[in-house]
Amino acid sequence: MLERHPLSAAFPDLNDEEFQALKESIKNNGQREKIVTFEGKILDGWHRHKACIELGIDPKFGVFTGNAIDCVLDKNLLRRHLTPSQRAMALATCNAWRGIGSNQHDQLSYQYDTSLSVRELADKANVSKVTAQRAKVIRVRGNEELQQRVRDGSLSLGEAILELEAKGTGTRKRKPFVKPIDRRDYEELQQRYSKLQDDFQETIDNYEVLAEDAAALCALQDREEFNLIKELQLSVKNLTESRDKWQREAAEKQRQINYLKRRVATLDRELADLKHREDATA
Repeated sequence: MLERHPLSAAFPDLNDEEFQALKESIKNNGQREKIVTFEGKILDGWHRHKACIELGIDPKFGVFTGNAIDCVLDKNLLRRHLTPSQRAMALATCNAWRGIGSNQHDQLSYQYDTSLSVRELADKANVSKVTAQRAKVIRVRGNEELQQRVRDGSLSLGEAILELEAKGTGTRKRKPFVKPIDRRDYEELQQRYSKLQDDFQETIDNYEVLAEDAAALCALQDREEFNLIKELQLSVKNLTESRDKWQREAAEKQRQINYLKRRVATLDRELADLKHREDATA
C-alpha cells in the first residue's frame, strides 16, 4: 500500500459512514476516478486507494506533474463540511510544505512558509484574518497532535490557541486587561445592543421586501404585458415631449400676439392724436 502524501494529509479523513459509502460505490460501479500520485505517494484518492485494497481490487493510478499544492486545494479546500478552522489549518499546512524535489524534505517543515500573508491566506481559505493568524500560530508552534485535532475538526483554532497558552507555548502577548464595568454602563450597553438588534432585524425585513419586489419584476419581464407596458411608457414619453414642444411654440406665439397688440394700441393712440390736431387746425 502506497504512502499518503503530506499534502493530502492536510485535510481530514472521511468519516466511517462516508468511507463505507465510497467503498460500496466502488464495489458496485468500479473505480471511476484514478488515484493521483506525486513523488511516489498518493496526492489525491487516499480513500479510494484504501477502499480498493480492502475490496481486493487493483487500483488505477495516474501521475501528477503540475503544482501539487494547487491540486489538493482545488479538490479539497471547498469541501462542504469543512469548518473555517479546518480550511485555514489545511491551507496553512499546505503553504508550509517544502517537499518538492528529491533534495527537499519529504515531511512538513516547522519553519513556516511566509509566501502567503495573513490577508492572502484568509482570502484563499475564505476565513477571517483572525482565523488565518491563529492557523499560522498553530502551524508553527503547535505539535502534530494538536494540529491533527484541528484538521479533523475535534478542536477549533480558538480552542487550540487556548491550549497553547495554557501550556506556556503560545504567543508572548500579555492577556488583555479587562476593565470592570458598573451596572449603569452595562445597562446602557445592553440597551444599545438591543437597539442594534432591532435595526438589524428591520434591515433584514426591508431586504426581504425588496427581494420580493425584485423577484416580481423579474417574473413580470417574462410576460407579454411587460412589453406592452414598455410600449406605453415609450408612447407617453413621446407624447410628453411633443406636448412640451407645442407648449413652447404656443408660448412664443402668445408673446408675439401680445407684442402686436401693444403695437396696435400705440398706433391707435398716434392716429387719434393726429386726427385731434387736424380737427384743431380746421
